[in-house]
Amino acid sequence: INSYTSNPLTIMSNGDTSIKSNNGDNMGVFKKDGAVELYYDNTKHLETDALGVNIIGRLDLSGTGNADHLNIETNTARLRLGGYADLQLFHDTSNINYIQSHNDIDLYIRSTYDDSSQKVQAKFIHDGAVELYHNNSLRLATDANGIAVTTNVSFPDNGVAVFGAGSDLQIKHDGSHSRIIDSGT
Repeated sequence: INSYTSNPLTIMSNGDTSIKSNNGDNMGVFKKDGAVELYYDNTKHLETDALGVNIIGRLDLSGTGNADHLNIETNTARLRLGGYADLQLFHDTSNINYIQSHNDIDLYIRSTYDDSSQKVQAKFIHDGAVELYHNNSLRLATDANGIAVTTNVSFPDNGVAVFGAGSDLQIKHDGSHSRIIDSGT
């Protein structure tokens, strides 16, 4: 079909419409009152449904300026990742940002340098501990009894370690002198 005029090209059908390559491979399928499907090498990679758009495979964003960003410009939308949307990122109307893990799945935050080694920075274990790491070594963890510190706790000069609901035990160091203050019973 060629359209050599300034008028738009219109394809009309009473049913589904398919665009196929000369060897019969699907390139696009347009279902009457329904989905649109786009294909690459006869494999479906994008489809629409009543909820929106589904991408089968990878989504790469490239461009200049703001063209290489994924913008979700509504306070009710969520970025859902995983086969069952196990990981969700979203923003709500009270200006709070969330990273949410679903289906009893732990959440790890890792860093990578030059794609060579991955270092754990934090673990959030479902129905369990929160663990914080420094250089891939556990430093602080929560457990059923409270927190566990796996190394030293450092306070700057004039810092105060405070204990008790009424701050009735304090340990201080001012750079020259150390003091233990007990104002309790």
